[in-house]
Formats: sequence, structure tokens, C-alpha cells
Amino acid sequence: MISYTNSDWGRNLDKRRSMLGIVFKLGPAPIHWTSKLQPTIAMSTTKAEYWTLADGAKEIVWLWNLLADMHIPQEGPTMLFCDNQFSIKLVKNPIYHTRTKHIEIEHHYIREHVAVGDMEVAYIPTTKQEPDMLTKPRGRLKFAESRRQLGLTNLDELI
Repeated sequence: MISYTNSDWGRNLDKRRSMLGIVFKLGPAPIHWTSKLQPTIAMSTTKAEYWTLADGAKEIVWLWNLLADMHIPQEGPTMLFCDNQFSIKLVKNPIYHTRTKHIEIEHHYIREHVAVGDMEVAYIPTTKQEPDMLTKPRGRLKFAESRRQLGLTNLDELI
């Protein structure tokens, strides 16, 4: 299973909350995706992306259990792709920096999974970020490209 996480820092103009988008794929097929406002205001793009990674980790554990119930074993670590390199460094670095002490403990959930090796976090360029259409408004052409990246098909193309 592979997951792509993305957030859009503070785009919601009413509450200034960030929108998160997460896509999960099993092979080339998307099996689960989510898009929602984050519950708190992120003071930086790094925090918004880090919180999205933490939400992605929680969803992955839920999907592991669902797939195990369906007798679909997961082999190797689940990859989480993110386009914010500092967020990835926060996940991989166990040192508690003074600038990140205020990040809530629940968001460090992902660190534990990376430390035991059942999840891996890796960088992906923004242009290849699949859940982009879940976090930002897209023009017709970019929306069609995002839909193609996700493996979603337009019903008109099937007829």
C-alpha cells in the first residue's frame, strides 16, 4: 500500500484552517481517500504537512486492520509520500527541537511507526502530488491530470 499526503496551508479564508488531502493506493488503484479541514490552525506549512502525515499514519493503521480482515497481508513498510521536506525531517529525527515542542503529542504518532519500520516517509515533488485536487481548486486541465494520476476514470471515456 502507498499513501500520498498533502495539505494546503491556511487556504480556508473563514477560519484560516488548512485543508488536508490523503490518497491510499493498493497497486495502481485508489482504495481510500479523504479531504477535510484540519481541526486546529497551523502556524506554518510545515505544521500543516506534519499533521497531515500524522492523520495519514492513523488511516494507514485502520486500513491495515481492514485489509487483514479481508486476508490481504501487507508486506514491507507502507510508504507515505509528502512534498514538504522539513516535515519529513521532523518525522525521521527523534531529537525534540525547541522549535517543535509545541506540536501536540498525538501528532508524533507517526514517529513511532517509522521508528519500528512499518511505515516509511519519502519526498515527492509537488507536481506529482496525487491528492492535490483534494486540497486546492484546479482548472479543468489540471483537474483532469490529477484525476488521471489518481487512476480515476471519467465515465464519458468508458462509453
